[in-house]
Amino acid sequence: MAKLSYAAFALSLGAMLLVSCGGPEPLPPDEGITYDDLNIASNYMASKDFYINSDGLETYTTTYISGDPATVGEVAVFVLPVEFTDAPASALPGGADYQLEQIEQAFFGDPETNPALTESLASYYEKSSYGQMHITGEVNDTWWNCGLTVDQLAKIFEDDYNNGQSGSAPFRILRDFYREKTGITDYGYITEEGYEWAMKYDKNNDGLIDCISMIYSCHSYPNMGSNLSAAYQETFWAFTHSDFYQAPWLETGADVAYDGLPSKYAPQRYRFVWMSWDQLYYEGYYNDDHTFVSLNWNDPSDEAELTRLIATPGVRLDTHTVIHEHGHALCAYEDYYTYDSGDWYAAGWLDMMDHNLGDHNAYSKMLSQWISPTVVDEPGTYTLNSMQSGKDGVAILVKARGQEYRNTPLDEYILLELYTPDGLNEVDSTESLNGIYPLLYTEVGVKVYHIDSRFGLFSYNDTSSSYVFTRYTTALSMGNRQRTQIVASNTASRSSANSEFKLIHLLESSGNNTFITGGHATNDTLFQAGDSFGVRTFKDFKMNSGDEFGWTFTIDAIENGVATVTFAYAE
Repeated sequence: MAKLSYAAFALSLGAMLLVSCGGPEPLPPDEGITYDDLNIASNYMASKDFYINSDGLETYTTTYISGDPATVGEVAVFVLPVEFTDAPASALPGGADYQLEQIEQAFFGDPETNPALTESLASYYEKSSYGQMHITGEVNDTWWNCGLTVDQLAKIFEDDYNNGQSGSAPFRILRDFYREKTGITDYGYITEEGYEWAMKYDKNNDGLIDCISMIYSCHSYPNMGSNLSAAYQETFWAFTHSDFYQAPWLETGADVAYDGLPSKYAPQRYRFVWMSWDQLYYEGYYNDDHTFVSLNWNDPSDEAELTRLIATPGVRLDTHTVIHEHGHALCAYEDYYTYDSGDWYAAGWLDMMDHNLGDHNAYSKMLSQWISPTVVDEPGTYTLNSMQSGKDGVAILVKARGQEYRNTPLDEYILLELYTPDGLNEVDSTESLNGIYPLLYTEVGVKVYHIDSRFGLFSYNDTSSSYVFTRYTTALSMGNRQRTQIVASNTASRSSANSEFKLIHLLESSGNNTFITGGHATNDTLFQAGDSFGVRTFKDFKMNSGDEFGWTFTIDAIENGVATVTFAYAE
C-alpha cells in the first residue's frame, strides 16, 4: 500500500511538467471505448500516457510508449533483491540465501505444496483471473548491492523531491541495475545476453519489461524506529511507480542494437514495485485459534522473537502487500482508499485495492477483461453466481434506465456481485490481518456498487500549468496538449469533475452511508434475501450524470452460492 503523500505527488507529476508549445487542437470525436481498448485505456487510468524526451519536455506518442498492462496470458515479473551497503542481506533473519528462497516462494510458490503460503503472487492472480493471467518470472540469484547506504538513498529522495522529481531514488537503482544487466551504452548498444534477458520479460512485446519488483534489505519505515524524517517515511515503504524517463533514442525511433546481431528494439525498464523484505512477514504470529499475537521490531525482546520466528523454516509468509502492489503494476488498478485527510473510504476497506484484503472485486475484474457482466436491459429475474465459483455469471450491471450499455466498464452504472467467504476470501474472513485490520465479511451476501468510471478529456491550461477537465468523452484519441483518463477517483482531490463523485462506492443495504462518518463495511453492508434497492431504501437515487436510475431490484433468494435478483422499472 503506497504512502499517501508520496503517491499523491507521484500521480500529479504529469501536471507539473512542461509541455510542447502550441495551442490545443480541436476536441477529438467520441469513438466509443470498448473492452477491446482496455489494454490501452488502462494506461490512461493511472496517468501513464506520457514519457519524457531528451529535452525534458512531456511528449505524447500514438504508439503508447507507456505499455499495455497484459492481464490475459503470460506476464513476466523479474524480482530484484536490493542490498544496501550498511544493511547487508547476510544480516537478515536466516541469512541472505534463506531470504532469497522466501522471496521466491512469496512470488512464485505453490500453496498446494508449501504450507507456509496462503497464496503466492502467481497463485493468487491465477485464481483471481480464473486461470486467464499467468505470472511467471524469477528472482535474481543474488542480492544486488546498489552501492548506497540507507541514508544516502533517503537523501537522494529528499533532494530530488525538492527539485520536483518524484520517486527518483528507486528509479536510480533500477536504472543502474538495468545498465549493468544489459551492458547498455549511451548510444543504446547492449550485449546479446542483455537483449535476451530483456526480451524474456516483455511477454506482450510492447517494448517494455512487464515488471521489475525490487525487495530492499532494510526495514520498512514503521520498523526503523521513531522520529524519522519525511524522506525516510516516503522512501522506505511499499509503492508502485513507473520510470517515465526513458532513453532518448526512443523518441527518435532509432533502433537499439547489440554488437554482431541485427538492430532490434531492446525492451526498457518501466513499471516497478518497491518494498521491504519485512513486508513479506506478519508482525507477529497466529495461534491455532487464529488469534494474532503482535510483536514489535522496535522492542528488543520482541525483535529477538521475530528474528527467531522468521528464521524458522516454514514460517508463514504474508503476501497481501505483494499482491496489492502488483494490482497496480500489472493491472493498472487504482487505490480504492482515499489519500485525503478528512475524506471517506467509499469502497468500505474490505477489498484488495483498498486495505489489501480478499479477492479483487467485479469492477477490477471487468477492467482486466477476466469477466463480462450480465447486463440488465429489461425487467425480469436474473441469477448471480458467487465470485469464487468461476468467471461466468458473477456480475450484474445495470445502467440508468434508457441509457445504452456500450460494452465497456468505462461508464457509470450499478454493479452487483455475490460475495462468499471462501476461496480467496477465506483467510481474511477468518483472521484479522496483523491483528489490526477488520475481518472480511463472514456471511454470504450481495455487494452493490455505484461505479463512475466515465472517461474524460483534459486540456492543458497555461495559467494553472495543469491539465483541466474539459468534458466527458468516449474517445481514446487526443490532440496536442490534451489527454484522456478516468475522471472520478476515490480520493476527493483527484475527482476532477466533482470532488463528491467516487470511482467505486460500495452501497450499504440500510440505505445509509456510514462510511462518510468513518465506518467500514461489515456483514450488515451486504444485501440479503428480501433486501431491495429503490423500494424502501435508495428511492431517490440519482446517477452522478444527473439521470434518474429508473430501476428497482429485490434480492429474492441466496442459496448454494447463487443469488436470484428481480429487476423492475421504478414507478
